[in-house]
Amino acid sequence: MSICGFVDLQVNGYAGVSFSSTAHSSEDFKNAIRVVFKKSGCVAILVTVITSSWKVYERNLPMLASICESEEFLGRVLGIHLEGPFISTKTGALGCHPKDCVLLPNLKRFKRLQKLCRGHLKMMTMAAEIPGSVEVCREAVASNVCVSLGHQLASESEIDKMVGHVSLFCTL
Repeated sequence: MSICGFVDLQVNGYAGVSFSSTAHSSEDFKNAIRVVFKKSGCVAILVTVITSSWKVYERNLPMLASICESEEFLGRVLGIHLEGPFISTKTGALGCHPKDCVLLPNLKRFKRLQKLCRGHLKMMTMAAEIPGSVEVCREAVASNVCVSLGHQLASESEIDKMVGHVSLFCTL
């Protein structure tokens, strides 16, 4: 049997529920995901958390990891997409991300986020021009995490430097 449908790599929430908010419960997250599958034509998604405080990451990422592991969503919620926190704070790149939560990329922070995701971190959006981004990108790719360039104002040479240090890379 084959199933046709869309795979959405960035679902920040749905039906009034944000995966980056502490105002919503795990059950709220599950209900929002159910509505995504019912109404959007998606057969699989990545749940996405934008640049947030550590309080949000520590609360929401394990909840989302549990959803990825649940029998109901196995094979449909393919993992977690972190859109940030390693992005540019410059005007034109920041978007709706809270500037005070943007962090400089380093391996310790990346590994902490990975641990909170319990192996379900599948994509990370980051800026190529930020110091430390090449090292984190290299570690992410080595950990089978797709790196997407976004919320950045990187030059062509900064992007080339990032791409030149990895064997697998994707941009969205």
